[in-house]
Amino acid sequence: MRTRETELGLGSIRIEDDQLNLKSRDDIPALLLGLQAIHGAEDTRERLFELLEQKVAPTVLRCATTGHEVVRKKPGAPLHGRVDSFVVETDVRHPTDVSLLWDAVRTALGATVQLARTQELTGWWQHRHWRMKLQRRFHAVRRKRGWTQKALVRPYLRLCTELLARMQARRDTLPTPATAVLDERLAQATVLVDQIARRLLDGETIPAADKLYSVFEPHTRWIAEGKAKASVELGVPAPILADEHGFVLGVQLQWDGGDVTVAVPLVEACQATYPALEACSFDLGFHSPDNRV
Repeated sequence: MRTRETELGLGSIRIEDDQLNLKSRDDIPALLLGLQAIHGAEDTRERLFELLEQKVAPTVLRCATTGHEVVRKKPGAPLHGRVDSFVVETDVRHPTDVSLLWDAVRTALGATVQLARTQELTGWWQHRHWRMKLQRRFHAVRRKRGWTQKALVRPYLRLCTELLARMQARRDTLPTPATAVLDERLAQATVLVDQIARRLLDGETIPAADKLYSVFEPHTRWIAEGKAKASVELGVPAPILADEHGFVLGVQLQWDGGDVTVAVPLVEACQATYPALEACSFDLGFHSPDNRV
């Protein structure tokens, strides 16, 4: 799961613009310069990840076999595994639909302005004024529990709807290959406007499956499994199969679906790599009539 955040936080600078101490005799600045160059060159970065996946991943898969030799596992002895579900947390703040709408509309506005500049289109010279107006409406709703006051929510949604209509009209005049990010943000913002209106103005309850928890990492899921460290986690579920010696034999990210859908494929994939795996135990959440053997 490789993501690259394009929106800078307050007081942040781009990695490519960071000034390193070139007079240092340490090895760290030289290493950082190389990483800085790789980060700035998208083709080089993608090629590096491809090489890592081709060369390093197979080596990682052989770690369990080497570990079995260290613990003196008898050749041919059966393995017994156990599957438990963990969460690969995504880098997101606690989501509210009001703040997510702000993220979606402001980034859509930025993408539209950038496209207008590259395509030499006019009519967007007031974009800073629109952003400031949108920000004021957002803060009015966010502060002092403003989301409970319909008189504050309605102007916020009205302005978002107006800006979305303006951006959609401009998007329709642009070539499709250049508008991937803009299309995604417009679609997200449209859904959020509808959900906020239904929840805050009409009093409806939005099903958890329909909710969006991150604009920048839309694969993020709200996971409440009653773990000791946190009752709720934001990220992607990752069932892990480990043997009785504690070595991880396999892991599978759940981009969609539940634990019951991944139980059999995960065990079959691990058995293909480790034929000695003869038995496996699961938590109750993995059980379904179709998974019984």
